[in-house]
Amino acid sequence: MPTPIGVYRLFLNRIEVMMTRLRVAVAILLAVCLSACGALGGDEKRQINCAEDCPCECPEPTAVAAPASAPVSEPGDQAQPKDEMVVDDGIPAKAEAGTPWPVVLHGNVRIIEGKLDKQEALRKIAAQRIALRECYATALSANKELRGELEIQFTVSGGTGKIIAALVRDSTLKNKEVESCIEGKIRGWTFTTTKGGGESVVKFTLVLVPVVL
Repeated sequence: MPTPIGVYRLFLNRIEVMMTRLRVAVAILLAVCLSACGALGGDEKRQINCAEDCPCECPEPTAVAAPASAPVSEPGDQAQPKDEMVVDDGIPAKAEAGTPWPVVLHGNVRIIEGKLDKQEALRKIAAQRIALRECYATALSANKELRGELEIQFTVSGGTGKIIAALVRDSTLKNKEVESCIEGKIRGWTFTTTKGGGESVVKFTLVLVPVVL
């Protein structure tokens, strides 16, 4: 018979799953909105006024606090951290109509154990989302309906800052090539070393969806 604490934890887990899926739905709507904004205008490039041109509510700009110490950067790092489900902003302003564009959403980042700073994990995942998208883009060109949600876990060595292991623990994508590609990308990440060494285990959610432009 489950204990009250066990029931409470189960309740919290279910709430977290529901909130994550809600954030995914909102992010997908935002992606569609961004593609609509990109479709506006003629042959010449122009500055888009989101408040006037986009069929959605424009998000307020948020200030990002500077990190306490300089994080490890590497090729592909190009985004600010957000502790929420984040939509890939790489949708092109011009693309062939009817072409599915690979959109990457990430969020639900958790430090399961260890001393790795969560903000650094957020920065790394956000910065490398374009590299992760490459794995999905290749498969999407062959299967235009390919989509799914991945639960990913990786382990960081506190002494070296290198990835010890990376694994897709759960997936509705059902595409081993994409999953293996993503694991390989993550194994190339590096982080700052942590005081006292040890290992840190990080989990996060990755959602891959095609948006038709």
